[in-house]
Amino acid sequence: MDLSTRLEAICKLAGSGKSLCDVGCDHGYVCINMITSGKYNHAIAMDIGEGPLSMANANIISAGLKSKIETRQSDGLKNIEADEADCVIIAGMGGPLVIKILEDSIDKAKNIGRLILQPQSEIPKVREYIRTHGFLIEDEDMVLDDGKFYPMFRVRYTGEALEPDYDDELYDTYGRHLLIKKSQVLKEYLDKENESYQKIKADIEDRLSDVSDGKKEKLLSRIGEIEKVISLNERAQKYYTEV
Repeated sequence: MDLSTRLEAICKLAGSGKSLCDVGCDHGYVCINMITSGKYNHAIAMDIGEGPLSMANANIISAGLKSKIETRQSDGLKNIEADEADCVIIAGMGGPLVIKILEDSIDKAKNIGRLILQPQSEIPKVREYIRTHGFLIEDEDMVLDDGKFYPMFRVRYTGEALEPDYDDELYDTYGRHLLIKKSQVLKEYLDKENESYQKIKADIEDRLSDVSDGKKEKLLSRIGEIEKVISLNERAQKYYTEV
């Protein structure tokens, strides 16, 4: 079974253990891969929808793994206990939903050994939530798959309250581990982001002389927002020039 680059990276980040749970399992490919590769002995494929669970179940039966992979209909983590899985994957959904799943079952989330999170949107907000709720990002990865960038991280609960730091916004936006490792995928993302925002800024500046004072004020405010992004991007780029 060939996995996408994104799913392969998720599996790698999940490592190995006794039991795995995939929340929002869709087709069940992650659970099937982790069992057939020998990385886990047992897996639980969960989804809130009956359709994805039916598809996952069919794939599991086709792979001959019904005795090792069970399916459960579940809203987030509600139908699993913390001690049933060494590792829980929450991937392929929007950032606000990832946060909601954690928030709705926070006591369970705190007692799960490893959480693999791969939000599809509002990644800085997810990282901020992790940082401010006693969780620690142990490792991160970022891949480019079919033209889209996918950051993901391995998380565990420590209960440690960290003091606010100057670099919090930088790390929430781009990922501390990715910057320290000088991730080349992140570098590609940074270059594309900088090019895009520089162009947007230049386009807005070209329009300033042709608009009314009321619109000019809004455009100047937008330029300020863009300059903040560019400045943060430049701080991230410095990681790639340091020896």
